[in-house]
Amino acid sequence: MSELEDLLTTFRQHQGVEQLVLLGRDGLVVKHLGGNYSDVEALAARIPGLASASEALGTASALDRFRTAVLEFDAGVAIVVTLSLELLLVAVVSSGVGFAPLLHDMRAARDRLIQLL
Repeated sequence: MSELEDLLTTFRQHQGVEQLVLLGRDGLVVKHLGGNYSDVEALAARIPGLASASEALGTASALDRFRTAVLEFDAGVAIVVTLSLELLLVAVVSSGVGFAPLLHDMRAARDRLIQLL
């Protein structure tokens, strides 16, 4: 297994992580762990729009570049992390699970992930 796969597997092993998706800004899946692939494609197709809207919010509010978003839903949380101008990482976490350790690990590993890609 590659170091990239090891790192993604480490994220996936956090409690409550149902899906982990590495995708391009074009919405194409690069790598996924967990979940049905058709569901993963549907998820990945929507993330670039969210990233673009977040970039626009950062510009409009003078907060600069979009780096991380945490979206809470009735049934869980989605964490979106910008890795580069071309790549995003998304984790879908079950409801009722503390996601702070996962968020910390994803943000802390951002530079290493970029190096591996």
